[in-house]
Amino acid sequence: MAACESLCGTLFLDEIAEMPLELQAKRLKAIDDRKVRRLGGEKEIQVDVQIIAASHRDLEKMVICSSPNPSLRTPHGKLRHP
Repeated sequence: MAACESLCGTLFLDEIAEMPLELQAKRLKAIDDRKVRRLGGEKEIQVDVQIIAASHRDLEKMVICSSPNPSLRTPHGKLRHP
């Protein structure tokens, strides 16, 4: 199988509110840079993904009211409810 230069598609993140803050920072960097590094990999890979996230918690309330990280108070996209 040939190595791919970029990844495209949809990324589903379940129970996003349970993610530790240090992983949230890495996720935000990957979203901003549109690059990821595979586990154990040495080079970054370009990504063009649509992100779908799910949680049983009220994410909008968490982002606006209680996030200790100021960068999380301004989401990159709108929070949509099903």
